[in-house]
Amino acid sequence: SRTLVITWTVTVVYMIAYAQPANVSIIWGYASTVSIYYDRKRDGVFVGGASVNVSSSPSAPGAFTVSESTDKYVLSIDGTLLTEDTTYVVNVTLSKQYYETKSVIVRVSVSSIPTVASSSLSSAETEYGLSLNVSFWYNRTDTGEGVTGASATYEIKNGTGDVILSGNLNETGGGQYSFVMNSSAVVAANAPPDVGTYTIYVTFSKDHHESRTLVITWTVTVVYMIAYAQPANVS
Repeated sequence: SRTLVITWTVTVVYMIAYAQPANVSIIWGYASTVSIYYDRKRDGVFVGGASVNVSSSPSAPGAFTVSESTDKYVLSIDGTLLTEDTTYVVNVTLSKQYYETKSVIVRVSVSSIPTVASSSLSSAETEYGLSLNVSFWYNRTDTGEGVTGASATYEIKNGTGDVILSGNLNETGGGQYSFVMNSSAVVAANAPPDVGTYTIYVTFSKDHHESRTLVITWTVTVVYMIAYAQPANVS
């Protein structure tokens, strides 16, 4: 009699896993998705029903979730739960009994909401006692919408760079703001009170938005006069 021994090694099913795209850039508040593939290495067939674990650094509870779709898994990204100007490294681990466990790395870069600020003028000259009226616009560049409810502040500096006045702009609606001030108030706030050139710094900011600063040069002059006699010659 003869006996033969055969060694039979049964391995896990070898897998390949990858993300498409592996690098994502989003604006704060937006949503995005990434396709995650978990396929058999020998024939590229998708394997469903895997257990999925998602973690990120830094941590962002609820921001990254995975669901199963046709021929892939989908990583959903909720931009409202992320912090702007931050890059997240997301680790997606897929596992299934008798199948090789695989991990996929996705990098998600979050930027602030892009903005632009503009004004009705960049420089002005007024006589003492007259008012300066400037309109400002603070808009999103991704949608073109005006940014409402923003912090809109001003500082007025004299020729030596000292802040002599500060305050808030008036919001007029739809992302438009206004600055109104009489030149006599600026002169009176300076030490010593005098006409001259002053600089107005206007800053717009809001949570999750890019901040913007505009600079306006304001020259306050003396009150220009005319003088004459009537009549100029008397006999």
